[in-house]
Amino acid sequence: MTERIFISKSASEVSALKNVLHSKGIEILPHSFLTFSSSKISINDSFEVVFFGSPRAVHYFDDQKKIPTSVKIACIGPATGDFIRKLGYNVDFEGAGPIDLVGKEFKAWCGKQKVLFPHSNISIKTISSLFEPAQKLEIETYKTTINACGIEPCTTYVFTSPSNVTGFFMRNKLPKNIRTIAWGSSTEKELLNRGIHVDKTLHQPSLDNLKACLLSK
Repeated sequence: MTERIFISKSASEVSALKNVLHSKGIEILPHSFLTFSSSKISINDSFEVVFFGSPRAVHYFDDQKKIPTSVKIACIGPATGDFIRKLGYNVDFEGAGPIDLVGKEFKAWCGKQKVLFPHSNISIKTISSLFEPAQKLEIETYKTTINACGIEPCTTYVFTSPSNVTGFFMRNKLPKNIRTIAWGSSTEKELLNRGIHVDKTLHQPSLDNLKACLLSK
């Protein structure tokens, strides 16, 4: 079989990676099983820190409420931090490394400050679950819908979120003798919970790190 890599992202998100792999004779098959829509935001309490778990959470929150200048801004990692800075905001805490480590470091950094967690309707709330109810506000800022779709057989499968793992296995099975790559620890856990062997986990997930991983064989 021609080397073909599936990634659970839309084609527009991976165009540069597709060009690089094509030059190496590698085909890439991008497809996201997810669609997104805005949820009406209502915040009924004050908070001192807002924590964003993804660029998408930033987009849907800022589109309605804007980020208050009086609060500190925290985020899961560099990709989300870069997105926040492009909107003109400063980042006070930016995680690095596996999500479990980020959660512990962020909780220690917060101390007793009250934290707002914007998330989707199907968020697994890995970070916010570390906080007591009195110290956090959790609001749905967008809805994630999972859409099942059949995928052609590939030699490598890159799963970019737990929800995309769910979308894939609604209509697909993994062929034998393939390579699996997990985009972050949460995705790795979802795959392992389904009994899927994970060959590589990107604990600093980015397209550049994925490219290096795919071309390092």
